[in-house]
Amino acid sequence: MSEILTGIFLILGSFIVLLAGLGVVKMPDIYTRMSATSKASTLGVSIILITTGFFFGTTV
Repeated sequence: MSEILTGIFLILGSFIVLLAGLGVVKMPDIYTRMSATSKASTLGVSIILITTGFFFGTTV
């Protein structure tokens, strides 16, 4: 069961990082590009790192 949740959260984090990459292409000016990229990539990478910590049991 934990492997399934780990996989779901890893896919979710990867999808959010993908949305950050699409934000770079779709946004009209540099400031909205930076905002979309920084917020979405921070959330996506945070989800991936927390999931990895839970999977390996090192949630210090």
